[in-house]
Amino acid sequence: MVPRTVEDATIRDIVKRYATIYQLEEPLVYAVIHAESAFNPDAVSPAGARGLMQLMPGTALEMGVTDIFDPLQNVAGGTQYLSKMMELFHDKQLAVAAYN
Repeated sequence: MVPRTVEDATIRDIVKRYATIYQLEEPLVYAVIHAESAFNPDAVSPAGARGLMQLMPGTALEMGVTDIFDPLQNVAGGTQYLSKMMELFHDKQLAVAAYN
């Protein structure tokens, strides 16, 4: 499989869009992407998490993601899930820990 190339501008646009929609700080979304996949849209963890924000297939399905490796869908699902964790825990550190 040839690694997919995603331009920085594309990721910036996607992060800006979904951070705004889900009322998250852009730096927080970037930090999660960096920690989870090092900005590799084709990343797969040993546990089976996939894509930029390392969504598990069940979580992706729950968030409405149909193509887990599509950066747009992956960030949309990941930010939606992170927002749910923020609502649940009302604490950034706990929300990020729960996300992981």
